[in-house]
Formats: sequence, structure tokens, C-alpha cells
Amino acid sequence: MFDRSDGERVWLKEMFETDEEAARAYDAAVLKDGLDAQPLNFATRDLSKPIIAPPAEKVTKTKPKVVKTVAKTVAKTVEPKKTNTLNIAPIPLDPEDPTFGYVNGIKNSCVQSIASLIPVCKKHAGFERYYKEIFNTAKKDWASTSSVKTTSSDPRLYAIDCEMVLTQKIDCNKKTNPVSTLARLSLLEIFVQTDGTFTSSVVLDEYLKIPDDLVVVDYLTHVSGVTEEMLLASEISHDDIRAAFLSLVNSHDILIGHSLWSDYSALHITHENFVDTACLCEIRGLETLTLSLKDAASAVLQDEKEFEQFQKAGDSHDSVADAEWALRVLLRLLQLASAGTIVIPLIFQQVPERFKSRLTFHVIPSGNTEASVDAVLKGSTGDSTSAGYQIQPIRWHVRRDGSMTGSCLVEFPHSHAAKKVFDGLSVVQSGCGGYPNSDPCYIDGWPDRQSMPRKLVHIEMVEKPGQKRKRSSTECCEVISYFPTPLRYKKTMEIKSHLVGKVMGPSGRKVLLIQQTSGARVLITRQPDTKSKDKKLRETGELEISADRKEKMVTASELIHQAFKNKLKV
Repeated sequence: MFDRSDGERVWLKEMFETDEEAARAYDAAVLKDGLDAQPLNFATRDLSKPIIAPPAEKVTKTKPKVVKTVAKTVAKTVEPKKTNTLNIAPIPLDPEDPTFGYVNGIKNSCVQSIASLIPVCKKHAGFERYYKEIFNTAKKDWASTSSVKTTSSDPRLYAIDCEMVLTQKIDCNKKTNPVSTLARLSLLEIFVQTDGTFTSSVVLDEYLKIPDDLVVVDYLTHVSGVTEEMLLASEISHDDIRAAFLSLVNSHDILIGHSLWSDYSALHITHENFVDTACLCEIRGLETLTLSLKDAASAVLQDEKEFEQFQKAGDSHDSVADAEWALRVLLRLLQLASAGTIVIPLIFQQVPERFKSRLTFHVIPSGNTEASVDAVLKGSTGDSTSAGYQIQPIRWHVRRDGSMTGSCLVEFPHSHAAKKVFDGLSVVQSGCGGYPNSDPCYIDGWPDRQSMPRKLVHIEMVEKPGQKRKRSSTECCEVISYFPTPLRYKKTMEIKSHLVGKVMGPSGRKVLLIQQTSGARVLITRQPDTKSKDKKLRETGELEISADRKEKMVTASELIHQAFKNKLKV
């Protein structure tokens, strides 16, 4: 017998190969709402088929009930959502792709269609930028989903979304910068039939207790829906929720979500088989710019009422709804691809208006606050209220050298306001590339790798409005606008291998200085390949200079030649 500590309920362990399979089946079978917590009759059902709940009274779910007691397992199942029937087909795969055998081995054609998007996500620029770093640098306190022995069953599908709050370490002797901390986890299991019928069921939805050594400095309620009361009522720790997640999801299963790398970082987990809707849409020429779920939904949800439902769900700040909408957008993309209407990834021809209506403050030095950002903006507008902008909380990141820098978004009512403020920002007169005696930053800024204009500006260390601390001459940050620079002029230079380092400088500081002072973009497009059989490829690299005006390109070229001769002014 298999005792689940549920009073009179006892489960026949012999019906399953392992305790884990028995526990999973039990959790999926006992539905809290609509069945009076009575188990389904497994004695007569076919265990090879997915568990589908019988009809129950419709329950409108708004916010999840806050858990008030800690359980050994926090997994739970609620009433499945309504059924959806879809006509979708798998994306053709290259037989050489590492996932080819995994995807082709899936029997259910609908699950196979979803799985065929895994290699699409792994070829996306976002995978190189976010996931590879997570997979390669996961720390000791991280965990991977458990591997399973060879199995003939199809992978299970889960949709996930996490909500975060900003916290600080409680340390009276040292001030630390706020960091993102997991506050809520929602996990939906997706049941799929071969006829294209889908149902979703919430298997995890919990608020978390914030660790005793942390204090919440911002609940981010405007985006997370999380309040102080919700977290104070919870006794579930980060380790509890992660253990519950890992007990449900194994390496054979497929995770679905939007910008899943942030969920991985929040949970401290890695999982290889995923479909990220952020990797299924991109802007032409700006592949590393992450589109929001709203951007993707606006492109594929062609029914006006359905899009209105999506917007209402977004306004509710509910992670269960967000996880479900990521699934819906994914399925709609597959539908359109199967009909030949689009190709995945879906390519946006222009930057969405939402991006143009913001500025990003980047590499903010440690110790600065949102008031510091406001002071920079006031230098451009003269009056923060007239511009009508909203400064989002600074998110802090630890760099490879151990230093801490932050970034934050500033939202404007429309794109023209954002551009006007950016154009009015004054650039630094020294400090380019981190060199205190450099020439001034180009007055219009410089284009980054995605052709977005950046400016290097001074930032004051302000704790409260009206209070300032003395700053050093190199206390700067970057401000990014989202009006792409039209790079009409391009020049490619072939450079010898020993000169590559002279152009880059320590930690890439010299090439950054060249860009910031010339106003042109300078990229090393090909590094020397020491293992190549081709002598030219071994001994040379390639460098590309791009600009919207010819004089910028000429200036950058002159600075590069100065770097070759170690005569670049730093």
C-alpha cells in the first residue's frame, strides 16, 4: 500500500512502476474543486491515457488562495480549463539536429508539434545570450530536473510563470543593492489528446515566504500583483517550492513560458527541453531585442475579443493567466505556421511602439537610486512632471569581475516624448571607455550592436530628492533609445591577429572608447581562428565600422589606426 497521509485515502502502489509515478498520478487524479476530494476510479481506467477531469461546475478563478501552512508537498490540482481544438503540424527538423530523435519519438502529433519548436528556440539569438550563460555558469545551489530512464511515454507539457519582488540583505554595517527574489510560482500541466484537444490544470500556484535575512524594498505590485499581505501569510520557502517543482517536472518533459530564463534564474533550476515564446518572435535586424508576450499576442491573436481578453488578463497581474496566455500564443503561432500564413520565428519588420516609448538606463554604478535617474532626466526636461515619465525600479546585476551595476526602464506616454528627452541629454566630456582623460563622448551618442543609439551621461549619487553626494569624474551610465540608427555607411577592415587585442583593449574598453568618441559602431565580426587550416583565417580577423554619417566612419577608422600604433589617447 502507498500511504499519502490523506486520512482514509490509500493508494495501490502495485498499480505503478515507481512511488513517484504513483504520487504523480494521484495528484493529477484527485481534483480539489468539483469532486469533493474523491479519487477517480483507477481500477477500470486505461492508465496509458492522460488524466482528464470529468465535467465540473464552472469556477471563476481570480487570485489563488494564500497557503497558510507548510506541507511536505505543495503540489495541487484544480479544475481544468476549457477544451481547445487545434489544427497544427510539426515544424520540419534537420536530421542532424540533436533533438531530432527526441522529437520524432513522440507519438502524439500535437505534442510533437510543440516539441519541434525546441530547436527553433535554441537557434535563436536569445539562447546564446541568456540560456547558455545559465547552463554554463549555474552555481552550486542550483538544481537540474532529474533525468529519467528510457521511456516509451510522451513528455508531459507544463506552462510556467514566476512573479518577483525586490529585496535587500539585512546588514546594518553594509548597504547592498536590491535584487530580484521569487515571490510566486504558477505551474500549469497541459493535457493533450491526439485529436488536438487541450486542457490545462494548475498543479502549483503558491506565494513564498521571504527569507529572514532579506527585507522587501519593492513588491512591484503594479506588474506582479503581489502584496505584503500575500507573502506574510505564506510559510512556503524557496527550497519547498523548488522541491515541489522538481518532483513534478523531469528532464523528459517540456516547459512552456515567456522569457523562461528569468524563471530559471528565480527558481535556480536548469531544464533543457523548453519552448520560449520570446524566442519565437523577433525584430528584423534586432534579433537579441526581447519582445514581450503582449507584442507576440498583438501579432497573432487576430480576433479582437480574444485580444481584449488577453489585455484584461494582463491587467490582473496573475501569473496563472500569464502562463496560460504564453501557451495560447504558442499554439496560435503553430496554427498560423501550419496554415502557411507565417514562418516561425515570426519576424517583426519594425520596432513596436512600446519600445520607442521608453529609455533604458544601463550600467548604473552601485549606490545610485531611482532618484539619481530622475536627476539625469530633469537635466534634459527641466521638469519631470511635464514629461510624464515613470521610472521603474533599478535591477542590479553582478558582473564577471564581481562588481555590481544596475539597469532600469523609464516609460513615457508616447514615443515622441522619449525621443525628445533622449535628444536633450548632455553627454560626458571625459570618461569614455572608463578612461578619465578621454575625449568627449560624441554629442549624438553611438549605435550599439542592435543599431540602437546610446549616450554616455553623468549620474549623481542621490539618496533622496534634493540630496547629492560628491561624485568622481568617471561616474557615468549609458542611456539607450529605441529609435534605430540607419547605418548607411559601412567599411570592413582585415586586421592581423596581434592587432585585435590592441583595438579591443582591456575588457573591450578601447573599442568602446572608439565608438563613444567617434559616434560610429565598431564590431569585430571575425576573430582569428588558430585551429583553422587556412593561413588567412589563422592570422587575420575582420572588423566592421558602421555609421549614419561618413565623417563618423572616417573618425573611427583614424582612431583604430592610432590604436594599432599604441597612440590612442586614453
